[in-house]
Amino acid sequence: MFRNIHLILVFLILSAAMYQPLQAQKKKKKKDKDETVVVEEGKNTNNEQLSFDQAEYLFSEGMKHYILEDYKKALILFEESDRLEPDNPATAYKLADTYFNLEEYEQAKIFAKKARELNPQNEYYYMLLADIYEQEKDYKALTEVMEQLVRIKPSEEYYFNLASTYLYIPDPEKALAAYDACEEKFGTNEMVIRQKQRIYLKQGKIDKALDEGQKLIDNFPGNTRYINAQSQLLLANDKTNEAAVLLEKLLEETPDDEETKLTLARIYKVQGKHEKADEMISSAFESPLVNVEQKIEILRLYQQEAINSNNVEKVKGLAATIVETHPNSATALSIYGDFLLFDQKREEARKHFLQALEIDGNAFDTWQKVINIDWELQDYDAMIKHAENAQEYFPNQPRLYFFAGLGYVMEKDYDMAKDILEMGRMYANTPQLIAQFDAQLGDVFHYLEDYEKSDEHYEKALAIDPENIQVLNNYAYYLSVRKDKLDKALKMGKLLIEKAPDNPTYLDTYGWVLYANGDYKEALKYLEKAAQNSNDGTIAEHYGDALYRTGNKQKAMEQWKKALEAGGSENEAVLKKKIASGDLIE
Repeated sequence: MFRNIHLILVFLILSAAMYQPLQAQKKKKKKDKDETVVVEEGKNTNNEQLSFDQAEYLFSEGMKHYILEDYKKALILFEESDRLEPDNPATAYKLADTYFNLEEYEQAKIFAKKARELNPQNEYYYMLLADIYEQEKDYKALTEVMEQLVRIKPSEEYYFNLASTYLYIPDPEKALAAYDACEEKFGTNEMVIRQKQRIYLKQGKIDKALDEGQKLIDNFPGNTRYINAQSQLLLANDKTNEAAVLLEKLLEETPDDEETKLTLARIYKVQGKHEKADEMISSAFESPLVNVEQKIEILRLYQQEAINSNNVEKVKGLAATIVETHPNSATALSIYGDFLLFDQKREEARKHFLQALEIDGNAFDTWQKVINIDWELQDYDAMIKHAENAQEYFPNQPRLYFFAGLGYVMEKDYDMAKDILEMGRMYANTPQLIAQFDAQLGDVFHYLEDYEKSDEHYEKALAIDPENIQVLNNYAYYLSVRKDKLDKALKMGKLLIEKAPDNPTYLDTYGWVLYANGDYKEALKYLEKAAQNSNDGTIAEHYGDALYRTGNKQKAMEQWKKALEAGGSENEAVLKKKIASGDLIE
């Protein structure tokens, strides 16, 4: 609180004037008419002079070590100087100050009190005592010292510090009295006014806090900052109409004050004066001088309202205006991207999100929006690139590894997918997220034909989430393709149908598991239902195979041709051979 003042004192002490013992100049000399010098003092004069010189030398040497922050050596020299000249307040002060720096507060206090007693008019001695009491959290003693200091040196700074010490106790009424005394002596001071307002607000005395704010307006006419601050205080305490009157008057005097327009717009919005609010906002948003954060705060209020009413055009226009006037605001670019995304303009939204990320890459939500757009646009190269770029800012964020791995899966780079998904799984910090990684790794190891590891990861995922429908579907289907653990595949397929009886993908999986088990008639039932609800080529081919197995070769041929036209068959070459030969080729 007070230590900065001691820096001044170091330089004062270094001057010769600081070292003045109270018994200075005992060797008084005077001249008679014949100009003969007569020594007034007794025979000990030479010894006393020697003692004084030694003390001064030791003090000077101590100061050298003190400046170098070698406090222990400085302390030894100051103590010896004090022994030789025990009534020197400057030495006592430096002893106290050195002990203070060594955090030996009791010793510091002894010498600080001694310095004050030897020279009760020196303000710095009081300040050091105040520091010591503050460190000891002895606020009662601290206030007593500050009260004494204000009496000998009534400055604005000391009155302010005295008030602060009263708040430590706490005694807000005495603090207010100290602030009032400071104002009475030195006039209106913004710092004092703000402190008084804080006290009044804490006490719930809103009107008194407002009266203090009005003082600033009255004493400094034309200062728009004080008027704006007063209006903010009025708004914060639900005095909307009074704030509006104050700001409207200000706007008459300063019609180009865009910040005032912005605050008025918020008030008009609350008052239901929407046209006036829009007028003020449009003007303020076009000004590059208005703080972008204030604009964004207003925009967010409008944004939610617009989304709720499904009418975003006007607010999107405001967002575009902010981007034009503040092109380097990552927040503005991101918000405008949100509006574009709401309009389903994914590519344009992504462009603005990426511009925002160039300015500030530490925005995980924005990276996530970009990656989601990549996925929706099936732009897997971009998804990999953006997920890996985001990892530079968030190296421990598992979802980024998951999306990068998923991108490599879609690009059929299964080795890269495996590496990045295994790394991401180490960062996964919830069971649900670990299960997602295991599910994806199950697929990847299947594509890599490492079936043992594939099954291992599927089992781990199901141990966490036994009804994970994605894992049940993929695990059951791949077992049926391999004709392995078919009993397990049947159980999983049955659970799929129970959970989603009309989903064509799950109907196809269960039907194909039945087919792999040789139960062609039962398989046909599920595959037919799947084919009726889907145009997927693989489903059509499976249905055709089941038709062939149950003796309906003509209809089987129709489904195979349909599958070829639809595309997506797992083995197009085999499908073409089926059509060419008219026979089932497994």
